[in-house]
Amino acid sequence: MLVMLGGALRLHAVFFNAPRAYLVPYASAVVTADLNGDRRPDLVVACSLSQSVAILLSNSDGTFQPPVNYATGGEAVAVATGDFNRDGKVDLAVANQAFNTVSILLGNGDGTFQPAVIYSVQLWAAAIAVADFNRDGKLDLAVANKISNSVSILLGNGDGTFQPAVNCSVGTGPVSVAAGDFNGDGRPDPRGCELLFQQRLHPAEQR
Repeated sequence: MLVMLGGALRLHAVFFNAPRAYLVPYASAVVTADLNGDRRPDLVVACSLSQSVAILLSNSDGTFQPPVNYATGGEAVAVATGDFNRDGKVDLAVANQAFNTVSILLGNGDGTFQPAVIYSVQLWAAAIAVADFNRDGKLDLAVANKISNSVSILLGNGDGTFQPAVNCSVGTGPVSVAAGDFNGDGRPDPRGCELLFQQRLHPAEQR
C-alpha cells in the first residue's frame, strides 16, 4: 500500500511528495477514520486472502504506525465505518466476498477492536455501505451481492447488532453500492432498492 502526501497547488495541478510504502498483504480496499480519538485520520485496510482488516494508526507527521490485523472470519474485500452501537467510537463493517457474510468489529475508541461478529448475506458480498435507511436513528447496512444479483439490507438495532438480511434483486453482477436520497423523500436509498424500501422497510407509509 502506498501513501502520498499532498504538496503545492500550481496552475490547477496538485503535486505529491514521493510515496511511502507500508506492507499490508492482500490489500483490497481502504478507508480513513479517526479510530483513536486523536483527531488524525487513521487507515483501515481490507485484506482479502488473510481474512482480516489492517489498522494503521496515524502519527503526527503524515506517517503511520505498523499495521495491526484483526480477523474478519472471511475474505475481506470492502470495509465501511460507522458508530453502530452509539457509544461515540468508530466501528467497522466488512464485506467477506466468498464467504457471503458481513463482519462487525466494534471499536474500543483507542484504535483497537473487539472480535468480529458475523452475519449472513447472499452470494459473493462485494461492497458495503452504511446509512440510516429506516430513519430510527440507528445505522443500517447495504451489501452488494455480485453472484446473487442482489442487495442485502441489515437494519441496525443501535447496540452494535443487526437484524437478519432482507434482500432485493438489482441488475446483473453488482460490485458496488452507495446510499443517498435519490427520490427526494428525505430518506436514504441504496441505489436500485427503492421498491423494497417502500414495501418492506416503511410499510406504515403505504396507503
